Amino acid sequence: MYICVGASEPSCELVKCQRFKPYHLVSGAAPVRRIVEQPDKSRNPFRHPTVIDLDKLFVVTRPLLSNALKTAQGVNDDLFMEIKAKIIGSIARVALTDAELKAVNNRL
Repeated sequence: MYICVGASEPSCELVKCQRFKPYHLVSGAAPVRRIVEQPDKSRNPFRHPTVIDLDKLFVVTRPLLSNALKTAQGVNDDLFMEIKAKIIGSIARVALTDAELKAVNNRL
């Protein structure tokens, strides 16, 4: 799952979300800059404890992200503002071509 944190034509910047794993308990484990979110229908759409990766942004072509891929509920404003506040200016940006994005998501 990804959260869109910035959009401008023709691109969108996304942070990656992944299910919390045991290795995340290890001090210094990647991602180093992160938010750990528990499932909370009033705050997020997650069904399991989730790590929001703030070490990098993925930049993708906006038109490729169809509405069918969006969750019915996004993150609430408080969580969104927390994410934006913790993203630093020197964050790594990883540009994904349409082909690379399709390779990691067969629903595109």
